[in-house]
Amino acid sequence: FPSTDAIIGALQITLEENIAQFGDLVTKQIEGTAMGPSHACSYADAAADYAIDQKVMSNNNQFNQCISLWARLRDDIYCAWIGSEEELKLFDTWLNGLHPRLKFTLEYSTEGTIFLDLFVSTGTDCCIKTKIYSKPCDSHAYLLPTSCHPTHICKNIPLGVMKRVRRNCSEEADFTL
Repeated sequence: FPSTDAIIGALQITLEENIAQFGDLVTKQIEGTAMGPSHACSYADAAADYAIDQKVMSNNNQFNQCISLWARLRDDIYCAWIGSEEELKLFDTWLNGLHPRLKFTLEYSTEGTIFLDLFVSTGTDCCIKTKIYSKPCDSHAYLLPTSCHPTHICKNIPLGVMKRVRRNCSEEADFTL
């Protein structure tokens, strides 16, 4: 196995020596990480945890008592807020001041909100409810059976979609047609 120093050295090379070519133009990325390498998502997650999550969840965050739930997947964040609307806007300003290169967009509603492919809300019993959400531009295009993929892949797409819809709809009414 390679030594820890060798692994760190390899990571440093892949993080600092990102060369890309577009036609005749050759460029070197000087900040951030390229999104192609297999370690890029892990690196981005670790960086976001350090730059955002730890600061949001720390006792030094004056808005900590207003956060009922903080969940992040890559660059998507879901925050269940129990403070006032004014406090939420102040929190957004504070959040956007955490790092000069990170900018957050605040979308909120008392009815519920979108997180990834879900619409998340709370019912009258204060339980979290979820149902499938898709962007208006989503064409719901899947592989055609005439594609070069193995037959079993195309045959399993409807089952996979059905399982995802079933798993992500907390209410029976949202699952049935």
